[in-house]
Amino acid sequence: MKTTAARRLGLVAGAATGAATAPSRRKPESETTANYLVSTAKRIRRPIEELKRGYKMLELYYLTTVAREYCGYKNVDLLWFLPEKTRQRPYADLIENYIPSGYWREDIRMFEAEERVDEMFELDQANALKEYLDRSSLGTTTIEKAKLPIVPNRSISFQAILCGDRHEGIIALLKPFKVWGYFNLHGCEPADDSDECELTYDSEPPF
Repeated sequence: MKTTAARRLGLVAGAATGAATAPSRRKPESETTANYLVSTAKRIRRPIEELKRGYKMLELYYLTTVAREYCGYKNVDLLWFLPEKTRQRPYADLIENYIPSGYWREDIRMFEAEERVDEMFELDQANALKEYLDRSSLGTTTIEKAKLPIVPNRSISFQAILCGDRHEGIIALLKPFKVWGYFNLHGCEPADDSDECELTYDSEPPF
């Protein structure tokens, strides 16, 4: 009895003086899981946020050559574009409110927007084409950065333009890679002592 009483007193005294400790309470499984999920989410979120900060949207460019003289006219704009898809491009970043083409009502306008994106040049392509054109005596070529994302129904592809009359057409280059140039002679000033050329949809380049 005394031993039992002493033990009880010891426990009581220990509890009063802080010498004795109560058994540690184990955290509920749900609390442990919640903390783990929070810490894991933080670890995952950090690199994702860092990637977002370091992400740079693809930049695309237009090329225009102002030909000194072409087909009997002066200062003709040649608007260059890629007639074929050359690289995979992130349409969702480059087209506003993008829905993949093939979806009923959105099909036509999204297809045309995709086609317009594919016609533009990436910087290495633009520089290579400009370097090639600058070696000719055709005229002055400039590179202009495209405003992205493009808006469907406000950006029509060159291939969707009908070259129907005798004053507009497309010329084709095979160097430095396959590229086409759209031109429209309406409003251009006739060159002195020059004969008009016979225009076709795929005219020969003037160099």
